[in-house]
Amino acid sequence: MNPSTSAAQDEFNELLRDKDHDDRHPEDRHDDSDVSEPESPGAAADYLEKIDTDDELDIPADMRANYYMPNRRSEANTGPKGVIADAQAFEQAKKQARRFTWKKNSPPTSYTVSAYHDDKASSDEDADEGFMRQWREARLKELQNVGEKMRSRTNSPSRRVYGTMPLVDGEGYLDAVDKTASGTTVLVFIYSEEIELDQQVCVFMREVARRNDTVRFVKMHGEEAELDRDVLPAVLAYKGGEKFASILPLLNELPDDSELSVVSLETALRKNRVL
Repeated sequence: MNPSTSAAQDEFNELLRDKDHDDRHPEDRHDDSDVSEPESPGAAADYLEKIDTDDELDIPADMRANYYMPNRRSEANTGPKGVIADAQAFEQAKKQARRFTWKKNSPPTSYTVSAYHDDKASSDEDADEGFMRQWREARLKELQNVGEKMRSRTNSPSRRVYGTMPLVDGEGYLDAVDKTASGTTVLVFIYSEEIELDQQVCVFMREVARRNDTVRFVKMHGEEAELDRDVLPAVLAYKGGEKFASILPLLNELPDDSELSVVSLETALRKNRVL
């Protein structure tokens, strides 16, 4: 201490010497240090992230843009809590990147929906074609069956159609008598279309045939059978190709004091063992 100066002056001079003394590390004194002077233009840039992490460098650039990363250094994230927060943020960013990649590589939803509609439309068309084909086949069989029944009723009643009384010609009459099973009774009703009473009897006989469906009924015009009108309406009964009953005329066999009806005609046929 200089005796010519006061103690206060000496203390002031000591403070000035401490201020001018540079106690930084030698590497920190160079201009290329990581930390710039506070007033220098590059001071603010020292607080920005300059170097990408290894994980970030492995990610494509277009995906990296979707990351949320802490990009500033401060005293808040230099400790353990800051490191943990940074790690959590980076993991979250990687998850977002994976979601972004999945969405980017996934086909658009409209494509899938469109394909579904195309498949559904194709399936509907196939179903419609199959339905129409089955319908046409069923309709063709139905028309064929109707045609067979019509031929049987008008020409040859060789088919086993009982419960009805189809009209037959001479050939159909012989067919019914000769080709019906031997255990089945064949009843031939002969009438005249020109006689009103015969037409009424024909209506009742159709109901008798419906009620006795184990017997084969056929009807035939008197002119076709070469019978006189005075014996009409008439009934001929066959079994096994042999005639076993003749009722000529049929109305003479009705019960006394009975009216013409289904019951009275049925009674007359039973009396003659035709039914």
